[in-house]
Amino acid sequence: MNIFGSSAFWKQTFVSLGYRDFRLVWSASMIHHLGEWMEMAGLLWFVQEMTGSTFLTSLMFFLRVVPMVVLSIPAGLIADRMSRRNLMIYSKGGTALLSVALAVLTLTGWVEYWHLVVISVLGSAATSINMPSRQAVIPNIVKREHLMNAISLDSSSMMSSRLIGAPLAGLLLAHTGVTYVFGLRAVSGLIAAALLIKIPRFDPVRNGPKSSPVEDLKMGWQYLKRETIVFALVGLFFLPMFSNLSYMGLLPAFATQVLQAGAWEYGLLQMAPGVGSALSLVSLAAVSQMRHKGYFLFSSAIVMGLAMIIFAYSRWLPLSMAMLMLVGGMNNAFMTVDSTLVQGMIPDDMRGRVMGWREMVRVFSPMGSLMAGVIADTAGGPPMGAAVVGAVTMVIPLVLIFLMPRMRRLD
Repeated sequence: MNIFGSSAFWKQTFVSLGYRDFRLVWSASMIHHLGEWMEMAGLLWFVQEMTGSTFLTSLMFFLRVVPMVVLSIPAGLIADRMSRRNLMIYSKGGTALLSVALAVLTLTGWVEYWHLVVISVLGSAATSINMPSRQAVIPNIVKREHLMNAISLDSSSMMSSRLIGAPLAGLLLAHTGVTYVFGLRAVSGLIAAALLIKIPRFDPVRNGPKSSPVEDLKMGWQYLKRETIVFALVGLFFLPMFSNLSYMGLLPAFATQVLQAGAWEYGLLQMAPGVGSALSLVSLAAVSQMRHKGYFLFSSAIVMGLAMIIFAYSRWLPLSMAMLMLVGGMNNAFMTVDSTLVQGMIPDDMRGRVMGWREMVRVFSPMGSLMAGVIADTAGGPPMGAAVVGAVTMVIPLVLIFLMPRMRRLD
């Protein structure tokens, strides 16, 4: 019997899309991230062409991520005090306007490197509002038994959108130029914001007396210190972020310097992790219950690091794409299982703050992008930069699996 061809399999795989509000949130996320991946691919390619420096390209990616880290805690606090729907709408609308500015600058030829830096930082700040709000609203719109399915689909909306966004960006870069990439990014943000207008406000449920923002932040930190398993799961979110964020800035150099390829092949490299994420989506979303989640977390991180090392020394495009597919699949699987465990343990009035603290873990992950860029420019080229990222991603879980026995036993 071919379960992948059965209607029951597909119904289980996409069961969360049966909820109208989740369907709108997921669709908005897919469309938003489609444009975001297009803009990211176009921006990195454009910077590499403009400067010829792998370090400056990695620095651009670093600066695009840092505000999301710095503002994650305030954003989580806001998500526990304001309408989560409205916050998502403001975020997506703001990023769309910034993409319009980017398109105008490139169209007129006035664009300089510092323009790209400023717009990237502002766009990242707007995105920081969206992430904890979207993650916090998911348990409000699906039943508990479908939570892992919904989180899997939500996580995959970010990575799977690369399936279209990355090759489309490569095609546009090769034939029309980067201005069209930025323009389509603006359109996607506006469409996403319009979809979210149709869902309820989803104001957070607050238990107990009203408190000040500072007190709310303290309560969130005290909760994490008290719930050690939740604290550990929040900290482990560093691994997929470090791996995913570190190699992104190297891909233009890998395409042109290592694989001797052009813009179209670069788009395929950007797409490959999205393919892996989509396959991971189908596999995890179809599983209603997973046993031994703790072991799975550590195993997926180890495989992710090993695949990155193989990618670093590949000189054959199909093998490079296959390894990036594996990295994307394991990355998505790790984030899904980690999020499912965290969301299943925390109360609703703490969701925004806990998700904000989890995003704060990204404070270390952008450093990987800079580290990889410095290594690529000074000590061995892009392959050495990617290999070091893979080694770190693989060694950390190998150590933690022995140091954290309680985590291994999580189901």
